[in-house]
Amino acid sequence: QYAEFAELYAFFHNAINRRRIIANNVHIRRAKESLSACVNLDQLCRALKDALEPLGFDGFALRSYHVDGLPQSDLNPLKQVSDGGLEYAWTNPSGSSHTWEFRFELQTVSGEKWGQFSVVRDSLEEPILLDFNLLNDGFRQALSEAVPRAFAGTLTGVRELRASQTQLVSKSASAD
Repeated sequence: QYAEFAELYAFFHNAINRRRIIANNVHIRRAKESLSACVNLDQLCRALKDALEPLGFDGFALRSYHVDGLPQSDLNPLKQVSDGGLEYAWTNPSGSSHTWEFRFELQTVSGEKWGQFSVVRDSLEEPILLDFNLLNDGFRQALSEAVPRAFAGTLTGVRELRASQTQLVSKSASAD
């Protein structure tokens, strides 16, 4: 009997918050578009923060064997955390554990598994006003394509920077 009352309360409460739910759903739909334009980790992190922060999330985490062994300097702005994953947090950047996590697999269109993605929260005081099915819909696919592209773009940029620095050092040494 009390479960029915709780469900009725939740129904009316959701009706009141419907406008906010719709706005939050639009954030996720727009994120799909912005993820398709991400070519490096800075852009990926910015796009995800812009989409997820207004919804009440505090950050995200990535776990993938594809990036195991890469030095932290190549992974910025992501931070390596104690469980071996990578994290980008805007409210608690210390890498401490989070109160709440929603995780899903990343798999490209070609079927390549790229690891796991999690959205995290540090507090459960406010409800998440979002249709979670949207995260599993086109958002998941867009993210699955954006993550490998962003890592590849960042690592290519790092290699090019190192090569140009090496050339400058070589030219400087030969000029002496």
